[in-house]
Amino acid sequence: MFLPLLLKVLPLYLMIAIGYVAGRFANISDRQIADFIIHFIAPFVLLAMAWQAEIDPGVSFAFILLLAILTLFMAAAAYFYGDVIWGDKRKNLFSNQVLGANTGYFGIPVAFALFAADTANLWILAIITSTIIHNSVGYYILARGNLSPWEGFQKLLRLPLFWSMILGLALSLFRVPWFDGLNDTMDMFKGAYFVLGMAIIGLSMARLQLKHFDLNYIWNTLIWRFPVWTLVTAGLIYLDQTFFGLLTPEYYGLMFLYALMPLPANSVAYAAQLDVHPQRAAAAVLASTLVAIGYIPLMMSIYT
Repeated sequence: MFLPLLLKVLPLYLMIAIGYVAGRFANISDRQIADFIIHFIAPFVLLAMAWQAEIDPGVSFAFILLLAILTLFMAAAAYFYGDVIWGDKRKNLFSNQVLGANTGYFGIPVAFALFAADTANLWILAIITSTIIHNSVGYYILARGNLSPWEGFQKLLRLPLFWSMILGLALSLFRVPWFDGLNDTMDMFKGAYFVLGMAIIGLSMARLQLKHFDLNYIWNTLIWRFPVWTLVTAGLIYLDQTFFGLLTPEYYGLMFLYALMPLPANSVAYAAQLDVHPQRAAAAVLASTLVAIGYIPLMMSIYT
């Protein structure tokens, strides 16, 4: 099954390549496109996903809870590991990047490529969990205590896409029927989100130079974001299957895919804003995105 899955993922990298060419030779601004997506495209895509998701409150809450516990555990473990290895601000960046995942720009098109639409729409729960933790606890870790978790959370509350997710989930939970007449329009929004979102990764890559690649830091982030996350998540799935039975197979697949995601692209923006090794952050995101091209199909074929 590796080759069919790989062929589903490959077009995403074509979009990244287009973004790289645009940034390298046409000097297109990644910040402006990112702002456009975040404020005018993503809210509609996430609203539609959340609204169409067939949410079971009990199982969905268990999924969010287990994913949050897993994420916070990995953040704490990565912080102490980084403190032992480096002992400087790299531990803050390392913990911030490792606890997050590119669930939006990268995760949404991958989820729809690998799962049926009903299951892929449930990916919105992974996005919400990752977004809230990365914008509160993750931001606080990166800021080294300059901002409180609440101040980081306040930044999240000002994002339109956060409220669009909440509205969509409310409509789904109250069983407000989705309007089939909106499907064509939402498909256009999703297409724009997939193309521009992946292109942003390429635009960011175009600004990197060889001197920005810290091989020691990149190697450690790749080990933690992929094998460590995968093994810990597989262990959690095994425990739930064997002893607790909180989740269904669809949620197991989504949780496992979450563990395979590359590093979050917005960690680069946060690192630049707070002046915490932004070049290292960007180089690590690039490396993880390239590794994911083979790692995700390989691990999902083994999982399947």
